[in-house]
This record gives sequence, C-alpha cells and structure tokens, in this order.
Amino acid sequence: MSDTIPQPSGDDEALWVELRQWQRQVAFHVNDTDSLGSALEARIIALEEILAARWPWRLFAAARLGREVRRSALMFAWAGPSFYTRRLEATSNEWLCAARRPGGVPG
Repeated sequence: MSDTIPQPSGDDEALWVELRQWQRQVAFHVNDTDSLGSALEARIIALEEILAARWPWRLFAAARLGREVRRSALMFAWAGPSFYTRRLEATSNEWLCAARRPGGVPG
C-alpha cells in the first residue's frame, strides 16, 4: 500500500477537489468536537487505576475518583436536583474550567 495519495487526472479534477474539501471539513469537525477528549481520557485512566491497584490501594483510588465526581456534580448544583443532570452538565461543561486548574485536566 502506498503512503502517497495519487494525483488526479484531467477529468477527475473536480472529484479530487471535492474530496479535498470533504477531508478538510472532516478534520475541522473532528478537532472542533473533540474538546472533551482529554477529560474522557483522564476519567478512563482513573478507572484503570482503580482496576489495576492491589487490594488496599484500590479503595483509596476509588475514593479519590468518587470525591472528584461528587465535587464536579456540586459545582453544577444549579443544573437540577438529580445527580444525573448535574453530572451531565459537569461532563459537558467542566472542560471550560480546566484551564484554571493545575495541569489543565478536569477532575
């Protein structure tokens, strides 16, 4: 498989122009909508830490993640009375606060 993209021939020029525009649009939308990727990655790593820890340390890792989740839900108490609505708001807006935290990672 070749690593280079073949160059268009004369009658395929319009198709290639459309393909390049589509590629730019896809790349833009992936970059634009992936703003929560680092927050999701941090949560997955925290869950992996709990799974990978041995017995006594597993409790500490689970408690730490629980505190972080509860704290983030408290930040968005205005969103509603249920934990679900507060967490939904926190996970979709928490990245806005990431720049103010050390390391820039939500949590």
